[in-house]
This record gives sequence, structure tokens and C-alpha cells, in this order.
Amino acid sequence: MKEIKELPSFTVTKLRAPVTLFLALLLGVWLAHSGCGIKKTVKVSVPAGIRQAKTAGFDELLGIIQGYDKIAGLSCSDMKLTFTSLRKMEAGELEQFRSLDGYILLQRPDSTHLVLLMPITSSRFLDILSVGDSLSMWYPRKNEFYEGKNSAKILAVEDPSGTKEFTVPLRGSHIFEAIFPQGVALNAPGIWVGVEQQIDKKASYYILSFSKAGTPPRNHTLRKIWIERAGLTIARQQVFTDEGQVVSDIIYSNQRDVEGFAMPQDIHIERPLDGYILDLNFRSWRINPDLEGGAFELKPPPEARIIPLRDKGGSNAP
Repeated sequence: MKEIKELPSFTVTKLRAPVTLFLALLLGVWLAHSGCGIKKTVKVSVPAGIRQAKTAGFDELLGIIQGYDKIAGLSCSDMKLTFTSLRKMEAGELEQFRSLDGYILLQRPDSTHLVLLMPITSSRFLDILSVGDSLSMWYPRKNEFYEGKNSAKILAVEDPSGTKEFTVPLRGSHIFEAIFPQGVALNAPGIWVGVEQQIDKKASYYILSFSKAGTPPRNHTLRKIWIERAGLTIARQQVFTDEGQVVSDIIYSNQRDVEGFAMPQDIHIERPLDGYILDLNFRSWRINPDLEGGAFELKPPPEARIIPLRDKGGSNAP
């Protein structure tokens, strides 16, 4: 390696007197026009989400997520759902459908029953049941009963007229995962959990990253859960594929205490790979409600047309 030769030193004392005098005059003019000061204090408003940020340790942060495991079931008898399709996103268009009222029942480990109602009449518009990998939907208006799998990447059905094919992006399992923040089994081999801090214009956050070991030196990030530090509540959940694509990006807001649990009144779900956005508004959460028998059963009504939903794209996990 070649040695870098020391450069000759250059000091202020070598400056000629006229140059030194010029710099002194320039500094004097600048100070005169700046009010004889070189700095000023500017007052800014610090949002409460930053000003009131709490400190929590790693185990406490995990405990916030695991605390939701104590909820065996949930119900909301007054909710609103807004569906937005990303089908024409590349053309710069979003297709937002009319918001619908409804109600929802959830029960661990993986059951969701969602009923959407018609405006004005409040009769059933769509009945969706998801249990495990099984997905059933009843469309009363045409008495059509659809059956498919949650794990399907693309659920498709031929139009009854035979002129075209349409897909069904919505899954009950997507909603279940969003409402119940999902951790990762910490005792599973190859699972790692990291923690970092971030701050934006409104709040400060802890971010827990759940990852699994890949081919060294690579790790695959499975999920990130953002915990807002002022209230120590879950503010965001992100789910990724092994290749780093966003499967689901979920924002929680308007948290309210319901029987000791911070429950969001609003949940925003983006599913870019499935091509849709879902906005949910909940007005009356109930924790571990007494559910009637058959609450998670949905059978085809008499004379209903049974329509299988075909999987066009293979399994889509998670």
C-alpha cells in the first residue's frame, strides 16, 4: 500500500493583512444585519403523542401483543364496512363501493361470521362465514351460495350468464387477522424478534419485527407490529411474504377501553396483492360474548344455487 504523503500545512497567519481585514469587515456587516446575534429560538408545538411517550421494555411490549390472547371471542352489532377495489390502480383509478352497515362475530382460533345489510331495509345483503380454511358466502338477492378456500390465491367464479368470470378477493380470514393482532410463536425454531423505535409528526412508536431464519445470512421478515408509545397500544400491523412484499398493512385508530382492552373503533386494511382496501368502523364491541349455538354455521337455504369458487392461482399464505 502506498503511503499518503503529508500535505503542507496552511494557517491563517499566512493570510495577507488586506484579506484578513476584508473578512473582519464582512463579519461585522453580517452581525449588524442579524441583530447582533447568530441564532434565534423558534417555538414549536410538540404533539401529545410525542410529548407523552412512555418507556417500555422488550418483555412488556411482547406482553401487550400476547394480552389479546385472553380474548376468546368478539362481537359488534353495529359496524360499517367500506370496500375499495384496486383493480384499476395501474390506470390511476380506485373503485369505492357504497358503505354498508352490518354486524360481526369472531371466535378463536379462526372463525369469522360477517353479515352486511341492505341500506334502508336492513335486510341481508351478503352473509360471509370463515372457519379455518373454509369460506362460505350467501347472496340472498339471487339465492346463490358460494363455497371456496381462504388459502386460495385467486378465488374465481364464472358468471351465471356464461359471458365472463369474476373474482372474490375478500376473505373472512383477512378480517380475523386484522382484528386480532397476530404475533408469531416465539418458541418456534428459527424465529427472531427485534425491536426498534421510530417517530413521525404525530407520535413515537416501538416496532417489533418478527422474522424467521433463511439461508445464511438472510432473514425473512414475517410481521411488524407498531406500538404507539403514549398509550402503549397497537397502532399498526404489517404482514410480508418471504420476498418482502406487503401482504397486509393494517392501521388501528380511535382506541377505546373495552373491559380492560384497547379496542380500535376504526381499522384500515390494505391488501395490495389481493387488490383491495377495507375500512371498518366499529361502534359497540363486546368481549367474550355468550354466543348462541350455530353462530358459526352457514348452510345453503332451500333451492339455493351452489356455486364453487375455483382457485386460479394456488395457495396464498399467509
